[in-house]
Amino acid sequence: KPRSGTDVLESLKEFAEENEIDYGFFENASGKLANFEVSAFSGSGSIENKYFKEPHDVLNVSGKIQRKGSEYEIALKVRVGRSGLSAFSGVLIQGKASEGLEINIRKVKMGNIIEA
Repeated sequence: KPRSGTDVLESLKEFAEENEIDYGFFENASGKLANFEVSAFSGSGSIENKYFKEPHDVLNVSGKIQRKGSEYEIALKVRVGRSGLSAFSGVLIQGKASEGLEINIRKVKMGNIIEA
C-alpha cells in the first residue's frame, strides 16, 4: 500500500525488492491515482500520452513486475473511472498514490510458470 503522495511505480519496485519478488503479476487494486500519466489509444487509432492532475478511482489493474538483473521492469495497465459513469484505461507512465491506493501483487516462482 503506497503512502498518499508517493510515486506508484517506485513504491512497487521498493515493495518487490523488500519482498524478494523476481516475478509477479498485478491482481487487483482500489483507491485513487492522482497526478498521473497514461499511454493509451486515442479515438483516431494512434497512441497518446494523457496527463490527469485530479484524483481518479482505480477500477482495475493488470500487468507484471519482473526483475531483470538488478533492475525491475513494470508493465502496469490501469482502468480508472471518471465523472459521467465512464472509464478509460492505459499503461501507467507515472503517477502518485492518492486516497488509500492499494495494489495487490501475486508473487510467482519462475519455475512454476507453464506456457501453452
